[in-house]
Amino acid sequence: MRYNSMQAILIKLILIIFGYINLLISDLILLRNLESIIFIATLTTVTFTIIQCLRGIEPDLPGISSATKMQI
Repeated sequence: MRYNSMQAILIKLILIIFGYINLLISDLILLRNLESIIFIATLTTVTFTIIQCLRGIEPDLPGISSATKMQI
């Protein structure tokens, strides 16, 4: 449970950083596409982790899992 909580915190931090970037650069067309990509990536990440947890398997997210293991 602690591992999953730490992964959720790291994902939230990444989304906050993208939110601040969105506030700073809000006029570019490229940013609108980036928002869609971030939404789809977040949705698939959450779906993947929920399915893995229900199956009883520790979700392995590249980058996030290694950072989580270093902090625990």
